[in-house]
Amino acid sequence: MRFPAAIVCVALLAGCGVEADFSGSLQTQTLVAERYEQEIKTIDRFVFEEKPLGEDGARNLENVLHGLSGRVCTRCDSKFLKVESLELQLLAKRAGRLAPNGTGASLQNDWMRIRNNLFDDRAWFARSARDLDYASSEQPEPKRIVARAAAPPQRTLTGRWRAVSILANGQPRTDAELSGSIWTFDPPRLIVRDLAGHETTYNFNEEDGYLSVMTVSGKEGWMKFDLGEEGLRIAFFDGLGGKPEAFEPPPDWRDPMLVAVRLVAER
Repeated sequence: MRFPAAIVCVALLAGCGVEADFSGSLQTQTLVAERYEQEIKTIDRFVFEEKPLGEDGARNLENVLHGLSGRVCTRCDSKFLKVESLELQLLAKRAGRLAPNGTGASLQNDWMRIRNNLFDDRAWFARSARDLDYASSEQPEPKRIVARAAAPPQRTLTGRWRAVSILANGQPRTDAELSGSIWTFDPPRLIVRDLAGHETTYNFNEEDGYLSVMTVSGKEGWMKFDLGEEGLRIAFFDGLGGKPEAFEPPPDWRDPMLVAVRLVAER
């Protein structure tokens, strides 16, 4: 059963302070779940895992929800998608207030409602902790353990990566050029393609945790990167330029804006 989005419009607009015209009936729109599979699975894990979120868990969940909100409605004209995007933004704000020693259980019902409104049901959706890989891996099933060990995290930049969250000077942000963008590393070239299909091509060299990049128009600068088990992080100053020292700015930092993008490998 899909829940009528119209009943939440007034509350959403009041909470977000957004001006929009949602008059008239809302025509529901179903999105292809597989195009958002990584974000959905990541959010499922955060809200259903029966263990504390930890120091970074709440912020990571907030960032993924913000990123999904941007992907669901990037320059869209659909009133329905605008409402669902606002709902995801509100859920992201709630996620950011979760305690490190708590879990994401308080978000389960609202997340499943939004997920049900936006996407056709899939067998890989989690409904409880039992549906998560970590829960089933606790059972003595040698074949499954071997299969998991045979698929280590990607350890090279080469390949396709999708942006799932963005921070601008340490604050969650959505961006028409970066939200949901695909980054294809094919040394010595990097191609960044946004959701509208526009591409920016760079030549790059890898140097001790940094990428020295140059566009075909001659703009050049540096990107800091970190490749780990949870994916790829890239930080750069707006307009490129010098080397960022970290993925988060120092206190009270303003200019130039430090942009940090988290990406996951496209399988």
